[in-house]
Amino acid sequence: METRTSRRSDRVFLELDIVVTGCELSGREFVERTQTLVLSRHGAKILSRYQLVPQQEVIIRCVKTDKEAVACVVGTIGETPEGYYYGIAALDPEFNMWDIEFPPLSEAEAAGSKTLLECFGCHKLEVVCLGVFELEVLMASQRLLRYCERCADSSVWKQASEKDAQKPVAEAAPPLPPPRTQNDRKYARVNIKVDTCLRLPGRMEEIVLTENASRGGIRFRSKTQLQMGATIEVAVPYAQGGVNIFVPARIAYSEKTPDAGVSAYGVCYISERMASSSGGKRTPPPS
Repeated sequence: METRTSRRSDRVFLELDIVVTGCELSGREFVERTQTLVLSRHGAKILSRYQLVPQQEVIIRCVKTDKEAVACVVGTIGETPEGYYYGIAALDPEFNMWDIEFPPLSEAEAAGSKTLLECFGCHKLEVVCLGVFELEVLMASQRLLRYCERCADSSVWKQASEKDAQKPVAEAAPPLPPPRTQNDRKYARVNIKVDTCLRLPGRMEEIVLTENASRGGIRFRSKTQLQMGATIEVAVPYAQGGVNIFVPARIAYSEKTPDAGVSAYGVCYISERMASSSGGKRTPPPS
């Protein structure tokens, strides 16, 4: 099941042959040979032609290593004519089924997109740092399976609305990721379209759609002319009427596109301390 840490290792794009054993939605048992699309130390994004449900347990065997593990279906990410995309998480987080060494992420590196989630079971509110994989599941199904300390079990969570957030949130947000470096090229990027709100200098706000995302930042297109090195704030994902968590970010690169007046921008998340030292401030929402 998903544990208290929402992201515990890097994710890499790698197709490995696997054999999945389980029961489809109708209750009939199946054995299917398929493959991973994205994998991590503790799980994977897989393709299956069978309908599965969140919290369902399946057995995954890696053909290359001949190792198998019991895994839980986290949620549905999407579907194609060939089948359904699912996120899965190993029940035993210490078992390395892939025989690939994943260096542990620091707390800063593990922080990604922030959002306020509400537990369907106990209505607990929690600020959560989502990795790219969790963000895909949340955007695809509007639901996310994760551990709830109050329920003492895995439960279904949704993105909280302003009405849900009238009471204070007790949990403090983890530190933000460090500024982007040349080594960021090694981080896996996922092509994912998510509504994002930019808070620009002068307290202007603009809604854009991401083109891709990584643990260190996002890429988007805009007609607004932004200067290299400028400090802005971003909320990823953004929901109108929801509680949106803005974090400081810096314009890391820009390039013209074939569309007249439109540029593509890449931003990297930065720490509060660095944002303050460079003149950026956390600004309140426009009134």
